[in-house]
Amino acid sequence: TAFVLSVCLPGQAYCDPDPSQSQDWTVDGFEYFGQGILTSMVLETYTAKGHQAQDDGMVASDTLQRTSLRVFYGLTNWANLFLQFNAAKPNGESYEPEGFEGGFHFDFYEGHHWKLGLAWENEWQRAPKYVDTAFDMDVHPLIEYDAPLGETKYLSFLLNPILEKNLVGSGSWEGSYTAQILYHWSKDFSAGVEAYGDVGKFKDMGQVHEEGAYLMPVLNYKWFSVGPGIGLTAGSDRLVFKLNMAVPIDTGVADARQ
Repeated sequence: TAFVLSVCLPGQAYCDPDPSQSQDWTVDGFEYFGQGILTSMVLETYTAKGHQAQDDGMVASDTLQRTSLRVFYGLTNWANLFLQFNAAKPNGESYEPEGFEGGFHFDFYEGHHWKLGLAWENEWQRAPKYVDTAFDMDVHPLIEYDAPLGETKYLSFLLNPILEKNLVGSGSWEGSYTAQILYHWSKDFSAGVEAYGDVGKFKDMGQVHEEGAYLMPVLNYKWFSVGPGIGLTAGSDRLVFKLNMAVPIDTGVADARQ
């Protein structure tokens, strides 16, 4: 029902969602930790049905294509350096730089089927073309619970509640979230549902329908993840697609230090 409503109601009004802030369409977890592990990722998204250009100068998200190049490097077994370059291709235009991100991810605890960590990231984006905030910081916990269903099969729950702060001017705190439920039926295959959304500024929280909210069925095979994102609110793009690829390489740094 949500898919039909979000895609087939042409008269539904859009607010002015932030097409770039939506996330990188990935939920941060614990796959790439390990000293000396270098993980290169390509995050591709395409907005098949989005909003049109607005008077505030932000680019239209309709038929917008985005490419992000992400790198994790294991400084220790529990601390990762994080770097990312973002580029975008609006409808009828060529690719252009969109911004940069950088920070650290930490793995603090693993035990009793739980994994707990924290991510700290700074982001610079081109404003107001792609976002309304040029420079911000976000902090989000990494919370995972793995429920075993046999020798190799298990169900995993992953949550990133995100706190974001504008670092330009007086600044303000905003909230968003990413979440994931996956059924792992083998070492290489998993499938499930991801959720992405915004809750807006804490000091001036708007109505729920004005914020972005998405559900994304996903299928994962080894280093690949693919799925359609379905917008659930008027503040969401109606339909997006993602294709993520990750390639981890052991540089041998940990062995050399032993």
